[in-house]
Amino acid sequence: MAGELTGCLKGPIKDAAQAMVKARKKQGVPDELAARSAVWRLLHTTFDVIEVAERAGVEPLDAARTYWALFERLELLWLWDGIGALPRSDRWQTQARGALRDDLLTALAELTENVLDGPDRTVTSWWDANERSIQRAMSQLTQIRRSDSFDITNMSVALRQLRNLALTSVKHA
Repeated sequence: MAGELTGCLKGPIKDAAQAMVKARKKQGVPDELAARSAVWRLLHTTFDVIEVAERAGVEPLDAARTYWALFERLELLWLWDGIGALPRSDRWQTQARGALRDDLLTALAELTENVLDGPDRTVTSWWDANERSIQRAMSQLTQIRRSDSFDITNMSVALRQLRNLALTSVKHA
């Protein structure tokens, strides 16, 4: 999956990965190594993706495409980056940051599984079936994203919205 992950990405996170590949190639890094290094920070997500694929009975790359399509459609890059930017000056901050990252990945995996449990297994179909819940969550996420700064408090509230969406969204739309 590591070699195929870039092809599963969508939107700004894909653009960032492609820019990184281009920059590394320009520095003389071989093509394959440049591509792999650009998605290095994302490789840990493939463990969840593979587990979701097994439970849903789909190919891992199909699950990965759904996972990253949801990531893009829910506009989660700001949340990913916001968690990554939280301070880590002591053990507790580091553990809190890790817990938030785990919560984000768990919610995204659960949402992916909800999509893949649907009859046509598309993000669009799932989105249409859950539009009211999604819009409510997106409204809260937008308010948080517009905050002057991100901290453990507003990141926790954002993640609660995603977990609630995962719990309440219709799987079999």
